[in-house]
Amino acid sequence: MYAHDFDELTELSMPFADALEELQMEFRQLVRLPADAFPALVLRLAVGGSASVRSRRKSRPDLLLQSRRGLTSENVRFVERLGHCGGPPS
Repeated sequence: MYAHDFDELTELSMPFADALEELQMEFRQLVRLPADAFPALVLRLAVGGSASVRSRRKSRPDLLLQSRRGLTSENVRFVERLGHCGGPPS
């Protein structure tokens, strides 16, 4: 997210500014990001040949259930909240 403070969150989405601020703080705590640092999303794009075998990816619900093993209750709540906010596409 490109908002750095509550005013910018309000500018992005006034009705959800409080929830977005809470999610942003939870994320920073989970990844132990210092207050003076900002996350960066780096994408690596590549072109490859056709797959030699069929994909064995699991469905999103199966992945979420499987990924909960070994997580703290705080992490599980964060994952659940991502799902309620639309989260990443499945």
